[in-house]
Amino acid sequence: MKAVRVVIGLAGVAAGAWGAWLLLPQVTVELLLWLGGGVVLHDFLIAPLVGATGLVVKRPSIGIGLTVSGVVTLLAVPLLWREHSGPVNPGLHDRDHPWGVAVALGVTWAAVVLYEVAAHLQNRRRADEEHHVPD
Repeated sequence: MKAVRVVIGLAGVAAGAWGAWLLLPQVTVELLLWLGGGVVLHDFLIAPLVGATGLVVKRPSIGIGLTVSGVVTLLAVPLLWREHSGPVNPGLHDRDHPWGVAVALGVTWAAVVLYEVAAHLQNRRRADEEHHVPD
């Protein structure tokens, strides 16, 4: 069984090396800067902001709302920034993307507000039940 695992591992390494060899001519300085820029942007901007937000925001629902808003906003950038987004995808129908993003963010924050209102009402009901003196 060990020999089979070694053969499969070697086949995987060979396939990865072949793919890297085929990819090598397509690697440009711009590509390396773009890939490195993503790492730098994440490590020095996004991760510290998310960490600081986690320290400041004490309500999990608001943290979830902020996280969903950030993800929706990042995913929407190519759709909203049309001049630099490349060729139009024929499978993606022309839509009013700013309106769609606004609706997604509105639904997200409406859910956060509804959750907070429901949690407040439930806590109030529990407090009333604890202070209720039976007859």
